[in-house]
Amino acid sequence: MTTIDRLLTRPVIVHHRSQGTVRDEYGNVTAADTSTTTYKGELQQAGASENLRDRNTLNTDYRLWLPADAVIDANDTVTVGMVTYEVVGQPSQIWNPRTVAVSHIEADLRVST
Repeated sequence: MTTIDRLLTRPVIVHHRSQGTVRDEYGNVTAADTSTTTYKGELQQAGASENLRDRNTLNTDYRLWLPADAVIDANDTVTVGMVTYEVVGQPSQIWNPRTVAVSHIEADLRVST
């Protein structure tokens, strides 16, 4: 077990989604969950913003850390506890030059209310 693995203690469910072919009532193509995978990870708030101009929306951003072997991409959603988050952008594999290997994965997440 690596040092970072000891810090990843929270159950994180990654919902892998496919590019959908079904359209919703507004004509938008919707993605569908194809599978889920549970990992141990860490989630911390990274920031928040509020949009009061067009509609009252609160966006809260988070940083997620996962083990190096985790599979996650920009189409996925993540559930931690009772909250589901959208992955924002492509997650990054973090390279450790001392071990000459990927040490963990970091992903940006967002929840809007």
